[in-house]
Amino acid sequence: MVARIERVFSPAGAIVKSPDEIAEVIGGKLREVDASIRFSAGSTEVLITIECRNRSRAQDKTWIEQLKAKKESIGASKTIAVSANGFSQEAMKYAKQIGMDVRTIKRVDESVINRWLITVNRFQYIYKEVVYHLIVDGTEDHRKQFEAQLKAIELASAGTELWLVPFLHSVNSTKLTSLSEIFEKGLMNSYLKLVDDLKAGRKDNIFHLTIDIPTGLLFLPNGPDPFILKQIYVQFEFTGYQEFPIQPSTNFQYSDQQEELIRGMEFKYENENGQKGIVTVHQRTRTGSTSFSFWPG
Repeated sequence: MVARIERVFSPAGAIVKSPDEIAEVIGGKLREVDASIRFSAGSTEVLITIECRNRSRAQDKTWIEQLKAKKESIGASKTIAVSANGFSQEAMKYAKQIGMDVRTIKRVDESVINRWLITVNRFQYIYKEVVYHLIVDGTEDHRKQFEAQLKAIELASAGTELWLVPFLHSVNSTKLTSLSEIFEKGLMNSYLKLVDDLKAGRKDNIFHLTIDIPTGLLFLPNGPDPFILKQIYVQFEFTGYQEFPIQPSTNFQYSDQQEELIRGMEFKYENENGQKGIVTVHQRTRTGSTSFSFWPG
């Protein structure tokens, strides 16, 4: 849940994974974190880790010290500490001194949430891929080799479109990823605008989406010189959408040391085709802006 909340504050194209394993800078030992967020800031790759505790009392300075040591060992840019029951004054003071963000998450009564949101509907979109373009690092010859390898993968896929074939490797997982999976994750933050456009009777249902990939995150093996995916551009057409009601399963508030940052709801749902997932609705307390996301699985 915390990873999904922090995704609201992350820049476009950020990759969120929960849980995650990250290698120590020295020795390479894998350390597990509750969640990670990766994105590019100019020419710099940023790694933020999130650590959570659901204990019966406020967390003390000792846990913050442990997280500081872990952050340094894995080379993270920042660590966010999240506690279900807050932090001691000493812990918050120390966290501020070392530049670590602390957060508190708590469940709230449904009536609190209902003040700002009465009903929510989940929209499942029906789209067809029109054209896509993949951009990789390297020379022109390297890119031509990449295109040739893509054709070979498609020929070996027994009639399945390359769009649907899991062939991309990730530094974070042993599971292969398809272009369609990356596209649907990148599409999440566009859901509400797409609904507005479709309901307004937009005549041109052709949309464009550019997804920037953090350097080195996704690649296609090629001996000592792998193909590193930098960007995916997709032009696609929406042909319609299905709308069905969902009911909240979790209501929460998410705060820093001074104020509430966000409030929201999560829904578990299953549509008529048996597709399952989690829908999140988050409202930023300071601005009042609302975001809506879908997490498959």
